Amino acid sequence: MFGVPAFFVGRRLFACIFGEEVGVKVPEDMAKRLLEDPRFEPFRPYGKAQMREWVQFSCTPQDELPSYGELLLAAYEYVAAEAAR
Repeated sequence: MFGVPAFFVGRRLFACIFGEEVGVKVPEDMAKRLLEDPRFEPFRPYGKAQMREWVQFSCTPQDELPSYGELLLAAYEYVAAEAAR
């Protein structure tokens, strides 16, 4: 979708690596809550407009990606449920 490394449920994107950022698709209400946390920002690939169900967080080599495991699982489950509809 964005020409970057990505993770899919079937044919639907639920997370991607964009530079040093990881973008994830979550329910809109969860995205709003996450954006209250300074570790998260709206996901705006290539300077595009903010996407209401997407947030991003920094992930550099020194970061602990497993600490975001619950968030990645939530994104996977959300997109899987969408795909099943």
